[in-house]
Amino acid sequence: MINRPNSVQQLLRSEYWRSQIREEYIYIAETDHILIQPVPNRAIEGSPMGHIFNYMGPNPAHAPIIQKVWPEGGKDAYKKVQPIGPSPVIIHRRDLEKIVESWRETAVALKTDRAADAALGWVIEMWGYA
Repeated sequence: MINRPNSVQQLLRSEYWRSQIREEYIYIAETDHILIQPVPNRAIEGSPMGHIFNYMGPNPAHAPIIQKVWPEGGKDAYKKVQPIGPSPVIIHRRDLEKIVESWRETAVALKTDRAADAALGWVIEMWGYA
């Protein structure tokens, strides 16, 4: 699935984003996330805060996939990818604006690659973000 990066990209291109959303920090979450207490904002510009997902940890089987979409990361790039997805995340608006294009492009590249799609499955857009 690549719905989230696509929808965030559309929001950031909208007049609504430019004229109505004034907050410095944006909270992105899935509709099934339930908050039972306030979430502290530990993000700073240049360093978003996201939830760590243990199922996205370094996996040598993902090395060729990660190298395809992130060649500048080197042969050990799969070890450098943070095990986070974009949900939940608290991110500074300028950081979100900086990464949204590459998040979407990477998610699309992964989704349209048969090997990547088979290996990463439903977490493909999370890998695109990470």
